[in-house]
Amino acid sequence: MDLIQKTDLWKNSLGNSDKYSDSIPAIRRLVESFTRFRQHALDFSRQLTQDLRQLTVHDETHTDALWEVYDVIFLPDMISNPLEAYVLGGAFLIHDLGHALCLYPKGLDQLKTTDAWKRATNLAILTGSDASFILENAIRFNHAELATSLATASFGEGVYLIDDAEIRNHLGSIIGLVAYSHWWNHHQLNSDHRLSMLGAIPIIDCPGSWTIDSQKLGYILRTCDACQIDGRRAPIFVESLRKPTGIAANHWGAQRRLAKPFIEDNEIKFTSTQPFTIDAIDDWWTAFDLAQNADRELKELDGYLRSRKKAAKVKGVAGATSPSAFSRHVKVDAWVPVETRPSITSVAEVIQRLGGYELYGADMLVPLRELIQNSRDAIEAKRVIEGHDQAFGNIRVTVADQSATVILTVSDNGIGMSDRTMLHFLLDFGRSYWTSMDCISDHPTLDLTCFSPVGKYGIGFFSVFMLGKKIKVISRTNDEGKRDTRVLEFKDGLQQRPVLRRANSEEQLMESGTTVAVELYSKETLRRILTPKREKIEGLMNDAVFRDRWTLSEAIEWLCPASDVSIDVQESMREVRAVGANDWRDLAPEGLFRRLFLHREDIDRMLSSNRSRYHLESLQPVIGSDGKILARASLTDNFAMLHDNSGLYGIVTNGPFRSSIKLLFPGLLLGTPDSVTRSQSRPIALEDYTAISLWATAQMKLAMHSAYFRDSTYKYGLAAYVRSLGGDIFDWPLFVRGNVECSLREIILEGLPYQEVYLYPFDYHTIESPPPNFDTNNLCHIGVRLGRMTNGKLLNTPDPLKRSSHKLWNQYWYSLWGAAIEAIAKAWGCDLTQLLEMGSSVDSGDDFNFEPAIFRRPT
Repeated sequence: MDLIQKTDLWKNSLGNSDKYSDSIPAIRRLVESFTRFRQHALDFSRQLTQDLRQLTVHDETHTDALWEVYDVIFLPDMISNPLEAYVLGGAFLIHDLGHALCLYPKGLDQLKTTDAWKRATNLAILTGSDASFILENAIRFNHAELATSLATASFGEGVYLIDDAEIRNHLGSIIGLVAYSHWWNHHQLNSDHRLSMLGAIPIIDCPGSWTIDSQKLGYILRTCDACQIDGRRAPIFVESLRKPTGIAANHWGAQRRLAKPFIEDNEIKFTSTQPFTIDAIDDWWTAFDLAQNADRELKELDGYLRSRKKAAKVKGVAGATSPSAFSRHVKVDAWVPVETRPSITSVAEVIQRLGGYELYGADMLVPLRELIQNSRDAIEAKRVIEGHDQAFGNIRVTVADQSATVILTVSDNGIGMSDRTMLHFLLDFGRSYWTSMDCISDHPTLDLTCFSPVGKYGIGFFSVFMLGKKIKVISRTNDEGKRDTRVLEFKDGLQQRPVLRRANSEEQLMESGTTVAVELYSKETLRRILTPKREKIEGLMNDAVFRDRWTLSEAIEWLCPASDVSIDVQESMREVRAVGANDWRDLAPEGLFRRLFLHREDIDRMLSSNRSRYHLESLQPVIGSDGKILARASLTDNFAMLHDNSGLYGIVTNGPFRSSIKLLFPGLLLGTPDSVTRSQSRPIALEDYTAISLWATAQMKLAMHSAYFRDSTYKYGLAAYVRSLGGDIFDWPLFVRGNVECSLREIILEGLPYQEVYLYPFDYHTIESPPPNFDTNNLCHIGVRLGRMTNGKLLNTPDPLKRSSHKLWNQYWYSLWGAAIEAIAKAWGCDLTQLLEMGSSVDSGDDFNFEPAIFRRPT
């Protein structure tokens, strides 16, 4: 208590018997209560190091220092009376006490039920961190809210932080609320009606004039806490015991070097007791970040006090405006702090180039896709937060073709956007809201293990300026009423600053969600949106016939073939459903292909070819390991495609949206993008070995029983791709032995009772044209179609089953040649690696080098 009692804050309030001579019994009672309160709080604070060793100190060194920091920042009369000083001092004591697992009666199990645990888990997903990271951050995220109950909670029969029952009952709740408020944003601090003016407590000799301004106390607490960042919080000896790592180590290193702050020229000034050397660069930048945070709090405080016709002694932090200015006070040694964040001279020009034509080209469906994507992500987030099923949510696209203007509108009933989200993320080029800490803070129950946004780069919205320069973004969040609807309005593209305002009665939304209305540059812009894209594959679609025009509904159905949210379209005075949520899973095969080829005028001709009819019959789902459908596709051989250039091919999506082409897989495959533009995507199915191998095995079975592959050389190429996908080809007559084709299963069951086996490369041609030295009368000779072909690898991975690490196996495992080698090992019941080491193989890089590979039975 000695340090506290020396401060002006104490001397002008709880320690001023002369000023409050008529209320000495009340002051004595408050002082006695606070002294015991402080001692109990310190006993608790010593538990913090057991659970959060990474944190800088939060014991009496910190809480007592806040009284000193108050003296630096505030004039003596900012605290009006002893009662306010008691509440503020109590908030000082408990605002960080929640950093202890021992405060949870049910321990870790109770902590795991909190929103803070979900937030910490989400953050761990984003950063790839471990379980200890989740525990520490969950405690940290929840500590302020836990403080609300600490001043009134019982810790055993008759055991409280505040012993005096009357004082506890009257002041405990408001002390807890003020302590909690240090974790709020400023909007909540200004608008939360719980922080109101309170009357004096009814104890003897407590004057009625001793009112408590709890909102003011909230500002004082958070400002003092932000400015208490000197070496007292990072003792060298304690640091050596706790051994902090990562960012925590930077906080220790930063504060360890800072001296106590003082006032100079109406600014609070931090100085360093020793310079930051080049190996402490990250520590210096942490100190600069802490100083900037303190500066922001002081400026917010100044605005609040001005509105109350009051003032603090300081307005900001010296040097917080730039790294070079800060380094004049907080010294560096042998290096120069330079702000390395890029500076863009013409923001509008860069955004219009990178967010529009330069990035996406002249494809006018791109901005429409980006608007639908943002709506889709907002709806999916709301599903996860509120527990809705996949049928929930709707996107509505409208075109109003008026006499002089055309308005394109995209609306959704998702989670909506706050003012901060609109200003800090929608307009922050390259910064995605979904992968930010703000998202985790705003939506702690948004489980990132269940939520997968399509938008990840934070640039898509700016492509909308390809369509028009007059844009309205109207939004309302989940927890707001329709009168809280806000409008972000661009009246002249990015040449003028947008206006953020409250929505008028006609603009107000009846439920949460977002509406984006774009006044198109001209009717020509709409015509370009409704001009089908000419998707071509050089050398394969020379006779393709494309449509000249489609409806907006058709454009969206083609653009969003795998939408997991229903999309309705209103144009020409009628409304139709373009796509139903996840309806691609149940569409008849012909209906699915018609959706995928809506841009083609010749779709009827395409569907009538023999190959296309086979694919309609063999379209099968790829079922992922989690039971979800990853694709609906058939498998083809590219040699067959070259002979039939009117056939079907596969479409890979980026989530719900059309992205790229996959020739060998006619159908629809869900994918993830390879680039920012999302013009190329990787099929998810090809990353799930179990799922794709089962599907490939089923495709092989269909092919071998289909008339399309009867007496067809196409089956060998198809079998090679099935093998490359991990499928089982062992039952099918694909290999040559004697004068007939046989299966590998037959060879395995026979057991190959020979000491040597010869594998001969065969090409696509008939058995009557065997390679040199192939003896049709010698059953030790086995012919392999396609030879040593190694260019058909579809899975970009080593052998997923890890059957052997031998060089030759890594070269051939996914081919028909590799399947034959595996069959020999199974027939002889020997180890695959041992077999490869005992054999000899001509490895010249020529698939059709007709010299055989010789395998000898291991002894």
